[in-house]
Amino acid sequence: VGQALQTYISCPENVDQGTHPVKLPSMQLAIYLTLYKRGLLPTINDNTSTAHYLNTLPLMDDISHFPLFWDNTMLKELQQSNVKRAIMTRRVEWHQEFQLVKKAMVFASLPE
Repeated sequence: VGQALQTYISCPENVDQGTHPVKLPSMQLAIYLTLYKRGLLPTINDNTSTAHYLNTLPLMDDISHFPLFWDNTMLKELQQSNVKRAIMTRRVEWHQEFQLVKKAMVFASLPE
């Protein structure tokens, strides 16, 4: 998926998709970590420092208390604060990145 994303973004006709190539490594890392934590990738040898690090990363249930993952009812409590604006901006960015990944998968003929 990461390679499909890189190929898709590097095509001149896809430059206007809103993702600067500088964001590509962080998007690829996010894809990898998501797939790894969901058990969709082979596990890494448990004796490596990488495996120890990956096993310390939280699951979604462990971070649901972060404001970024609150539902809209809870976000209303923040009213018009800078925190709420930052959360909403990040959510829009995530949505755009997700749409870009979906387009890259279709471009590479990968199953969605």
